[in-house]
Amino acid sequence: MIVSSTSVATAAHCAKAVAKQDIRVVAGREDKRTSEGQVLGVSKVWVGQGYTDPTQGADVAVLTVRGQFDYRPAKLPDSGDAGLYAKGTQATV
Repeated sequence: MIVSSTSVATAAHCAKAVAKQDIRVVAGREDKRTSEGQVLGVSKVWVGQGYTDPTQGADVAVLTVRGQFDYRPAKLPDSGDAGLYAKGTQATV
């Protein structure tokens, strides 16, 4: 998920599985068989504190890309959105 013009959020187990220099972030490609969209290399990998493996939680990482995305970041929730995340509320991710 694009979270700023230069960073994406992803799973820590994915980010740790590959050397930073081998990671490419692809944005704007709906069909993986095409070259549509934008491909950026990664300059920095941040892994959530406490991550050990995907079954133990904290499975989050932020990748800082070389360059900037041509796409707008996802709208993230703020304190005014608390009601959307009440226990039992159904959502699509």
